Amino acid sequence: APGSDLRMQVYYDRTRRLGEQYREGRHTLDADALHTLAIGSNTLRWGFGARWSPGTFIQTIPTLEFPPNEQTARVFSAFAQDEVSVLTDRVRLVIGAKAEHNRYTGWELQPAGRVIWRPGERQALWGAASRAIRIPSRLDRDLRLTGNAAASPPTFVRIAGTANFDTEKLVAWEGGYRRLLGQRLYVDMAA
Repeated sequence: APGSDLRMQVYYDRTRRLGEQYREGRHTLDADALHTLAIGSNTLRWGFGARWSPGTFIQTIPTLEFPPNEQTARVFSAFAQDEVSVLTDRVRLVIGAKAEHNRYTGWELQPAGRVIWRPGERQALWGAASRAIRIPSRLDRDLRLTGNAAASPPTFVRIAGTANFDTEKLVAWEGGYRRLLGQRLYVDMAA
């Protein structure tokens, strides 16, 4: 429809790793959808995503393990963002959030907000605040690595992931300035 755009993407990936320390087979199916709708001075974007990725770890040396050997990663997400023109395209406000569900920590929320001020046709100032995450991986949670630290007396070291490994969180504050110097040349400064 006029003022509306719908995009969908699906991909499949098959991976086989044949390393000296371990072998892994993995299948990944990923689907994403994005709907953009312009309503007056607002541009609303919303969508969802899903990833299904079963993998099999094949132990090749007795000191490296990832129990259980077979595991399926599932990630589901949904997001919404509203971009509003506040002062006749001089000031734009962008507010949104993404909610993501993973097997390790459940639901995680990632909100973001941005304001963009265009004092003239060739320049823009912006500021933003957002929260981002990195979910734990199998390496963080499931790794079991045993090594010989000394022969006499026999000393062994074991590195092990933990179920207590939590999501890494980042709250970011950003600001920047952009200036158009020529028809195809911008200069950006950001902090």
